[in-house]
Amino acid sequence: MKKTNASFIEFDQGLIAKCTRAPYFPIVAKAAQGIYVEDMDGKKYIDMISSACVMNTGYNHQSIVNAAKKDSRPQNRGSNNQFSKFLLFSF
Repeated sequence: MKKTNASFIEFDQGLIAKCTRAPYFPIVAKAAQGIYVEDMDGKKYIDMISSACVMNTGYNHQSIVNAAKKDSRPQNRGSNNQFSKFLLFSF
């Protein structure tokens, strides 16, 4: 499959329900930074939709990316009881 907006949108037609598509905004995002979105054809757009996810910070805000990476690292969330060598109860 050729990687262009048109090819992805055509492929999408057979998979995604019409009610979930945005026909007024027919691009496929390849990258985004700040207020800019780049499509598969290399054209850049200013995102003026201001979705709730990015309206205050823009896309790929480095401070937020770093915080998300730090907070999503593997962590031990187990209880000390899981590592006890003593039987806590029996049936």
